[in-house]
Amino acid sequence: AGLGFEEVALETFPGTTSDEVLQFVVRNGTRFSTYQFRTGISYDSRNRTFFATRGALHALTLDLALPGSDLQYFNASYRAQTYVPLPYRFVIELNGSVGYVDGYGNDDDVPPYENFFAGGPRTVRGYRDGSLGPRDTPFGNEFGGKLRTTAQAELVIPLPIESDGKSTRLSGFFDIGNVFAEPADFEFGELRQSAGIAFSWFTPFLGLLDLSYAFPLNAKEGDRTDRFQITFGSGF
Repeated sequence: AGLGFEEVALETFPGTTSDEVLQFVVRNGTRFSTYQFRTGISYDSRNRTFFATRGALHALTLDLALPGSDLQYFNASYRAQTYVPLPYRFVIELNGSVGYVDGYGNDDDVPPYENFFAGGPRTVRGYRDGSLGPRDTPFGNEFGGKLRTTAQAELVIPLPIESDGKSTRLSGFFDIGNVFAEPADFEFGELRQSAGIAFSWFTPFLGLLDLSYAFPLNAKEGDRTDRFQITFGSGF
């Protein structure tokens, strides 16, 4: 648990700032001071942090802009991982997450920079990073939303070139998820899906290197797909 203070200034530009940001600025101004309370709790029974083969991780976090701040909102998220060992060193890995941000009290506005985004290696592979969900007007850029829900299922395939499975991992995966402007906008049919194959390597210099090739299963017109994706380092 912890406390924090944040001061943010938004600058707008004629002809290049989205309508959503302009409307937010008209309602709330351009400078915001917030006093924050941040807390989280987790339970971790995995046998190792990277390339686990059994156990589970559950993490719940809550960030709250306290009363007296220029904006009052909360940001809550829950993440779960489960590893199920199978015969012949196969492993099933299940990941799920849900995040929700909203105002409270007399505030129902959420700062645009607090919105959730989805798409990319850590949410729904096969779609460009952060590209899923609502778009702004009139430019059609990614704007994010208040609700994000994602899930990933992977079958870890043992590699004959490595005996302990602690530095490389090959898996087939199925991802599903999306972002919605409001919780009431949630529709199962709007959840984007993808399937493919992924390879991970714990490198000496770059940390964890992830490569994936995905096939978007239900991409719709306007979706920005990206079948081959690469990331390195750890996510924060």
